[in-house]
Amino acid sequence: MKISMRKLLLAGYLILYAVSIILLAKEYFDNGYSFWEIFWITGTFGLPAVSILLYTLSYEPKHFTWFWKIVPFSLIAFNASVWYFHGPLPLNTQKPLPITISTGFIAAGLFFATFYLSSKFAYPQTATNRKAHLKVIIFSLAAALLCIASRYIQSPIDKVNIKINYVAEYNKITKPANYDPNENATPYYEKAFHLFVTEPNKIKSKEDLKAWPADLPEDKRVLLQTWITDNNEAVQQLKLGTEKPYYWVEHQGNFILEIAMPELAKARKLTYVLCSRAKLNASDGNVQQAFSGLATAYRLGIHFQGTKFMIEQLVGIAIDGLAVETAFQILNKSKAGPELLKQTQQQFEQLLAKQPFPVDFTSEKLLAYDALQRIFTDDNKGGGHICGTRFLEKSLYTRDFISPYWLEERKNDLKNLKRQQTVELTEKVYAFFNKIRQQTPYQLHKDANDPEEILKDMIRNDPLLSIFTPALMRVLDISHRCKIDTGALITTLALLRYKAEKNEYPATLEELLTAGYIKDVPIDPFSGKPLIYKCTADNFVLYSVGENFIDDGGIHRGWRTHEGDYVYWPVQATDKEKKN
Repeated sequence: MKISMRKLLLAGYLILYAVSIILLAKEYFDNGYSFWEIFWITGTFGLPAVSILLYTLSYEPKHFTWFWKIVPFSLIAFNASVWYFHGPLPLNTQKPLPITISTGFIAAGLFFATFYLSSKFAYPQTATNRKAHLKVIIFSLAAALLCIASRYIQSPIDKVNIKINYVAEYNKITKPANYDPNENATPYYEKAFHLFVTEPNKIKSKEDLKAWPADLPEDKRVLLQTWITDNNEAVQQLKLGTEKPYYWVEHQGNFILEIAMPELAKARKLTYVLCSRAKLNASDGNVQQAFSGLATAYRLGIHFQGTKFMIEQLVGIAIDGLAVETAFQILNKSKAGPELLKQTQQQFEQLLAKQPFPVDFTSEKLLAYDALQRIFTDDNKGGGHICGTRFLEKSLYTRDFISPYWLEERKNDLKNLKRQQTVELTEKVYAFFNKIRQQTPYQLHKDANDPEEILKDMIRNDPLLSIFTPALMRVLDISHRCKIDTGALITTLALLRYKAEKNEYPATLEELLTAGYIKDVPIDPFSGKPLIYKCTADNFVLYSVGENFIDDGGIHRGWRTHEGDYVYWPVQATDKEKKN
């Protein structure tokens, strides 16, 4: 039998098309698309191509002639649906029902008009083809509605099942024992944050806010004083709040990452107000009031720590760190008698005893679990697969820190993830966090098994957990630094008091301990030994070896460089002082 070149070419093209469709369908299935979505995409990809080829070859099928004439319009439908799903209807199934219904009807109307006009102008309007035009309209409208329905109706195997309200779980674990609304700082903090007046643009930089007021230019000093005065009412409410034993907010909703925390930024800004106010008081000779304001700031920081989210804990630690840094500045610039030094030392000893330590990962674990239940399908047996990279691209969990390039690079790893294994690995990761959080950076450093490498190995093949796990070592370092900074402040207060009462410094910190000026010698978490103390002719040096774990002889380079020592005393000049 003789086979024409035209039929041979058609057969080859159809085989190529079939293979392409199979590969395309597999790709979309692996990315979590439902059956109807795959059917729509592959159909609108292939049918126009086949139809156009048939007419190019002047080959008209004997059966379903009308079908092969209308399928080119599916290409129009495909473009319209792409426009609709990526334009008017973002991929967010949590839209209110009226909006969903109304946008669905709008889309259906647009599809109808598009197909009707296309069929009207593409073929002559004769009695013989009007039935075909009607079929075009019916087919097009049905396809459009099917496309819209596939967006909302998922098959059981593709369904994300939100079983647990992790916002409610977060409220439970952060709620204080024997909670009493009258003992909650929340109403006072809410008033303080509402009354807060933003600082002028001219003094927005941290360099200006951390500077000693006398080192600022006259215009900035006046602006600073005015800003502090403008926030007197906010500071008063803040002080009343810090006198309460806890700060707890009952959050609403069921999506844990939708919890808004605008108070964190204002809490930090108000801490700058408190610290700047303390420095102004000290400059005016009122050192006692200055230290009292710093104690208020430190209590504020404590209120943001505990079992709360890591971001809250880190803000709380930063607030405490700023209060301690300011206290060192005041000790360096002002004179305080032995009684005030003793009173301030006892105050900070009590605050340090109340400070939650070390950091807590409980709420971070809840965040990870909420992410998993929203990203994976649920077969009600603990299993499921990831619900498409489209969800990751659009979800609240990933919109701020996942780029399309990262998603493309890890696509294969993502599509191979299984729910049960990911949940088990999450449990394992956070058990590891809880195991090592009590250890100091020095203990972890001298261990042959680097915890950072262990963690990397654990989550190497699970890109989701690389998103939802905090930077472990950095978090632990910050937590331990906060504790030793406060311990160093307490020790410095005791050393200055010793000098004021005995007219000399002790030879060693053990001597200071024996004399009853401190309750214990602070241990440097970066050396496993006491803070290094050296008595000089008329002063002393007190420092930590810092994050390089090496004693550099008291050469101060700061924490950020990861080199050199961190010298508490003598107090190091600020950038503003160095410029002056």
